[in-house]
Amino acid sequence: MELVLEVVSTEKHLMGAKARHVFYPAGGVIGRSSECDWVIPDQTRHMSGRHAIISCESGQFFITDISTNGIYLNGVEALEKNRATPINDGDRLLMGQIHFQIQVNMEAEQAPPPAVVQIPRPPVGGRPAAAGNNPMAQVDQWAAEQAKAKAGAPQGWHRQSHSMPDDVAAEKEPFQPPNVQPDAPSPRSPTVAELPENWWDEPVSRPPASVEESLPGKASIPPLPEWEEGNMETAIAPLTQDRREDREAPLRAFAEGLGVSLSEVEAAGGVDFLRRAGLLLRLCMRGLVSASQARASMKNEFRLDMTLVNMKDNNPIKLSANGEQAVKHMLTEDPGSFMTMDRALAECFDDFQEHQLAMMAGMQGAFLELMDTLSPQELEKRFDKARSGGLGIGSKNARYWESFKELHHDLLAEDDIFASLFAEPFARAYDEQIARLKKSRKP
Repeated sequence: MELVLEVVSTEKHLMGAKARHVFYPAGGVIGRSSECDWVIPDQTRHMSGRHAIISCESGQFFITDISTNGIYLNGVEALEKNRATPINDGDRLLMGQIHFQIQVNMEAEQAPPPAVVQIPRPPVGGRPAAAGNNPMAQVDQWAAEQAKAKAGAPQGWHRQSHSMPDDVAAEKEPFQPPNVQPDAPSPRSPTVAELPENWWDEPVSRPPASVEESLPGKASIPPLPEWEEGNMETAIAPLTQDRREDREAPLRAFAEGLGVSLSEVEAAGGVDFLRRAGLLLRLCMRGLVSASQARASMKNEFRLDMTLVNMKDNNPIKLSANGEQAVKHMLTEDPGSFMTMDRALAECFDDFQEHQLAMMAGMQGAFLELMDTLSPQELEKRFDKARSGGLGIGSKNARYWESFKELHHDLLAEDDIFASLFAEPFARAYDEQIARLKKSRKP
């Protein structure tokens, strides 16, 4: 049986072929350290050097949390530290910020070792001696004859070989006795003592077919292909190409998303450029969240329409507390509650553009209304209405001045002077400008 762990979050594009690892019953260790059985690169360092231990007992795989930040099983259960927890096919793990999918193959067995084939040893010697002969006497006679030819006899002729190649010269093959059929009538073969002294010069027949066919588990071995000079390059080329494609896969995907060529990304630093791009993306998210919060604070100050939380299609950037939370929303998009990140970014940039134009319109509208309030004609009407009298020209100008000083004092004494003189006209002009811009964007 085997346990297959596969990275299913966005890190799999950076890990390539290493995003999938197979554990056998012997188990292993997962973590950032190069000493682990499965090394997980984690630039955020949320994963520990040794994060988890995989083990197997009685056909059940277990995972043990030995990390600092913990392990979550199926998104809800935080595993107890230093305690083996059973895991099964279809489970999901969260280690650091990386999501893993579990697959258990129960039928994946290791191949059994090849069986040892016992080849029967062929009998030594010729036919059995005729009845009545003394076997020991024949042995003694054979030994005496053999001693004379010892100097020319090949060494180890009596040892059998199970793998003698076919192209060995006949005179160098070990001695094999002829195929003897005791029950078949045949002329009496010479005894051991009657062997000629130059018997090794005679070609010896190969073992009979009946012996070879009786060997259990005998398999035909195809001949080795002839060596050609280009064989090595041909064998290495696909492997090298596959490794290059695995290495280029994340760079190519990034280049397509950025709208540039792969060569431009490689020239910019390759993987190191991806790291810098990730940092820039994190900084952009932080800036977008800060700008959205500043815009919301200004709208709240002027009592303008605020962003509301809806049942679906919420902008994750507007509702994030910081840039890091916005990045997490980007990595784990929830289409049920939040809009996709590309829509969220487009909406934020549209809002910022509208906000800048509406701010200018609001400032201009508030200023013009303030100027109308403080115009001489408006002040004279106000002062004349407040006081009446038939004074001369000189006394009238002096009265207007005194009335203006009183008005200025009263305005500063009001609690809502900013709202009445500036905020309210600003908000009206701001909302009117936003409505015009949104109407112009609609097709």
